[in-house]
Amino acid sequence: ELIDITAGIILGAGWEGIPTWQDKWRATPSGRIRQAFNTLTTREDDVTSRLGEIDVPAIVIHGEQDAAIDIPAATALAEGVRGELVLVPGAGHAANLTHPDAANAAITRFLSGLSG
Repeated sequence: ELIDITAGIILGAGWEGIPTWQDKWRATPSGRIRQAFNTLTTREDDVTSRLGEIDVPAIVIHGEQDAAIDIPAATALAEGVRGELVLVPGAGHAANLTHPDAANAAITRFLSGLSG
């Protein structure tokens, strides 16, 4: 049940790779899966107030279907680091995994725009 919930949150709905990842997770000892899940759900170290300390170019790549972090939070993150927000259509939390072409294109474009 935890694997199904996690897949929905991390991978989004409808991605064809979900069963493969669920099989990988099922083959992983349950204690390791539980530890990873707990790490994601019990963080208490909010560094939002320190985002302004980041003084280098930044990009936030965010899946439009991300069930873990909503778009307003992603927008606030991008604004906090004075960076660019790229929304990946159809992607969940792991946009780089489920939609690598869109994520990589955004990263390539971002890096190409940096000088030096």
